[in-house]
Amino acid sequence: MNPVDKHESFGSHLRRLSRRVVRGLVLPAFALTACDGLLDVELPGDLVESDLNDPAMATTLALSAQGDFECMFRNYVFTGGAWATEFLIANNSRPLLQVTSRSHDWIEAPQNSCDDILALWLPLNTARVQAENAVVRIQQFGDAVPNRDYLIGLSYAYAGYAYQLAGEAFCELAFDDGPLVTREETFRIAEQRFTSALEHARQSTDPDARSIVNMALVGRARARLNLGDAAGVVEDASQVDEGFVRYATASSTTGRRYNTVYVQNNEGRAVSIAPEYRGLTVDGVPDPRVRLEHYGEGTGFDNLTDMWGQTKYMSRGSPMPFSTWREAQLMIAEVEGGQTAVNIINRLRETFDLPPFSSTDEAEIRAQVREERRRELFLQGTRIGDKLRWNEPWATGVNQRGEPYSDRTCIPLVTQEILGNPHI
Repeated sequence: MNPVDKHESFGSHLRRLSRRVVRGLVLPAFALTACDGLLDVELPGDLVESDLNDPAMATTLALSAQGDFECMFRNYVFTGGAWATEFLIANNSRPLLQVTSRSHDWIEAPQNSCDDILALWLPLNTARVQAENAVVRIQQFGDAVPNRDYLIGLSYAYAGYAYQLAGEAFCELAFDDGPLVTREETFRIAEQRFTSALEHARQSTDPDARSIVNMALVGRARARLNLGDAAGVVEDASQVDEGFVRYATASSTTGRRYNTVYVQNNEGRAVSIAPEYRGLTVDGVPDPRVRLEHYGEGTGFDNLTDMWGQTKYMSRGSPMPFSTWREAQLMIAEVEGGQTAVNIINRLRETFDLPPFSSTDEAEIRAQVREERRRELFLQGTRIGDKLRWNEPWATGVNQRGEPYSDRTCIPLVTQEILGNPHI
């Protein structure tokens, strides 16, 4: 996919793209499970529109949307983490410096496809449009598609997550050449997409349908968490199957599918893990949820930065979890508080043989829930949304290289969208 023209909105570009071509993504049957291991994929060439009018292409349409989401998500974890100071810059890249310092210069630069690891707005909208386009086409195919409800549910679920992540990161948004919408309005759209995903996935007998149900429940609970709907959070999160995980897969076969965090942090040493994640313990016990490797002072690519490497993703092909039962439990803890939250914290800590937490002070419990979420969901694409939801302080002053941080928190809508969208 080429970058959009200088004054063309992403809505126009993506509609034009979806009418003409889609990147085919064909996964083997076992890739439609909850992704317990490393997955191989076959990436055929582009398909013209006439090919997509065949009901036999319904699976390709849905899995293409999944592929675009996964490519975007790997960028989102890295670039969103850099914006939210999970990472410190350790090389001399001006665009990466602009992201880590939250500079508006990055927002003004041309936005590219997900092959550009620092691109966010176009990959998010590509994933969203491909998923919604898949829904429309598969619905039009009618009963000619034998696995219709599953494929529609799958597409709706990935569309919901695309809206959800966009709403968590950006200050304001616009979709399909439409007017500006708020983050709250975006979360409501996400909630609707997850509801549609649930309606269809629950009617499917596909072996992967339960995974889509769980994914939609976690996603809708998260949308409701951002909307302040505590009862809705508990209703959805309580239904998620214990141990559930949905991954964005990765592969070492092509750069488009590399695990971006591993490549940029561990291999390329372009970024170091931020100080607030180093040396974390629980009552003196090292916390394995944020286990780091210290490479040494001055061992960053810039020969200056103190390099720390993450160990959550240990290869180019390491998959990234984005929807989990553990997050669902933490959402319940966040809205319920009290002994319920304490019990959830300790249930999750038991997995790692960590000392239990005990408190009856609501403020202390609330603070601990937030800290547990920060550690549990380290490098899973949640930090930027959490900081905004909790109104947490952002990095100020200068970084370890003397470069100043801006006072921005959420990401402004990119200049390219503003210039090209006639309704902004």
